[in-house]
Amino acid sequence: AARFFGRHRNVGDGPYASEVADAIPRIEKSTGMTFKTPPRVEARDKGQVREFLLKKFDEATPAQELSGEEAAYKMLGLLPDSLDLRKFFLAVLTEQVIGYYDPAAKVLYVVKGADEKTVSITITHELVHALQDQYVHLDSIQKATKDNDRLRAAPAVIEGPATFVQLAVMAVRG
Repeated sequence: AARFFGRHRNVGDGPYASEVADAIPRIEKSTGMTFKTPPRVEARDKGQVREFLLKKFDEATPAQELSGEEAAYKMLGLLPDSLDLRKFFLAVLTEQVIGYYDPAAKVLYVVKGADEKTVSITITHELVHALQDQYVHLDSIQKATKDNDRLRAAPAVIEGPATFVQLAVMAVRG
């Protein structure tokens, strides 16, 4: 496993160390920013990922708020009456998530047994979040607030650059 990236900064020999060591210089070059500390990466099984996502989903989307949105969508004919929006969101989240960066723990988690190509792309994307967090503290941006404009803008501010850098790194890699 790769132990260093850039100028001999240690990424360890844990899970996905070679993917991280490969991605970091590309991310730093693309963003013009450097990692202050090596990111921690850990592997998680699907059950652990589901548990984490359930907790985060419940924190970010209060049941009463989601229930109101679901009722409004159904009233407008945008959702079938039989659809449980919470169950639908959770099914999509838990089936499609390959990895995630947790700003509270400062750890990038990757789902064990995921497809190698998808893991590489996911690691690049999530490492951008780790880099963002070292400069901006993502927790402060993600904290729930009553300001709807801020709530709607936060995901774009966080995900936009991560997606852009992910695509830029993929394009260079060819």
